[in-house]
Amino acid sequence: EYRDPRDKRTPDIPELYDLTTDINENRNLYSSDHPVVKECNHIISNRMQAISEISPKRASSVLGLEN
Repeated sequence: EYRDPRDKRTPDIPELYDLTTDINENRNLYSSDHPVVKECNHIISNRMQAISEISPKRASSVLGLEN
C-alpha cells in the first residue's frame, strides 16, 4: 500500500494499545492473531468488499484474509 514518504509520524509497524490500562501507549499489543486485530481486519475487509471499485479478492488479500 502507498505511504507518503513525507509522513514522519506514522510508525512502520501496526499498533494496538489498551488505553484503559496503558494511556501512554508504552506496550504495543499488536499481533496478527490478536482477537481484536482479527475482528478489525474482518470489519475492514467487509467494508472494502462493499466498495465497487475494490475487487473482493483485493479486499481480502490486503489484510491477509481468505474468502
